[in-house]
Amino acid sequence: RKASSVLQPLPVSPFTKARIVSTSPSPSTVNYGEILKLYCSVTGNPIPTVIWRTPNRKLVDMHYSFDQRLKGSLFWTLPSGKILSRGESGDSGRYTVHEDGTLVIKQASVFDRGTYSCKFSSHDSASVSVLTVPVIVIAYPPRITAGPSPVTYTSQGVAVELPCLTIATPRATVTWEAPDLTQLRVMGQPRIYGNRYLSPQGSLVIQNPTHRDTGFYRCTAKNVIGVDSKATYLHVI
Repeated sequence: RKASSVLQPLPVSPFTKARIVSTSPSPSTVNYGEILKLYCSVTGNPIPTVIWRTPNRKLVDMHYSFDQRLKGSLFWTLPSGKILSRGESGDSGRYTVHEDGTLVIKQASVFDRGTYSCKFSSHDSASVSVLTVPVIVIAYPPRITAGPSPVTYTSQGVAVELPCLTIATPRATVTWEAPDLTQLRVMGQPRIYGNRYLSPQGSLVIQNPTHRDTGFYRCTAKNVIGVDSKATYLHVI
């Protein structure tokens, strides 16, 4: 007798519409100068195509395989109009797309704020899904919250402190200008310039002052957003 043939059913991947499986917070916030990540992971069969739209409406087009066993091509168009493919970098490496569809922007600036949209579609465009993510970049100019009085008095030999506390995002560069026009920059460690002590918090201390220390002292805080300044006239009597 002949053995009977048994037909085994072949596995068939069911058609599923492209859909978002993870998203970024909406709105997404990031401090100026930090890393911004926008998540745009999708699933679907057939393989989805991913398109990011940046605030200036430039497209970031990603013909993309979410199955690591499959190959795809990836193209980004940056706000400058530059086109990048997978494995390339742009704007000194600021823009990157990961294999899972995450858009990464390093050193976020105010020019990166706005609404980003991520578009998913199957190859035959039978299913489409769109995600929009408003992005807020937190940045503000320096503000001196505790500065010196317009006029400061001290006696010879009596140390005097001139405060200069600031808030800013990104962090401000703080500099004191002495009467002799010497520039004293606040650093992460205390610094001593003769009889002048400069603290990491921004305060300037004149130790053992004499009449030669009389004059204008100006504290200036500056970042890429703006500048603030406070001055005092020190009388050594």
